[in-house]
Amino acid sequence: MPKRWRCPACRTRRTSFLSMVQHCADHRHSTCGCGGYHWPHRPGSPCCDSNPMATLHRALRAKGATDEELLDLEDDAVWHSPGKPITNWRD
Repeated sequence: MPKRWRCPACRTRRTSFLSMVQHCADHRHSTCGCGGYHWPHRPGSPCCDSNPMATLHRALRAKGATDEELLDLEDDAVWHSPGKPITNWRD
């Protein structure tokens, strides 16, 4: 398989580095460098700081937490993180 370059924001693939640079210059995608990953990534990715469940995803990636600790992290994320705003009420 030939070497392919992947855009860190939209994840589309390019066949050459020059086409990748041109794609990034044309589209100006926003990427995040919070430290959740070792590379620029899309904001809201599973381990990104802007994702409310980031602590749980990082613990799962580290593979050192017990099931009880994972459940506690999930509970904290659910009860203490802001949710999506309500757009309309349904009966």
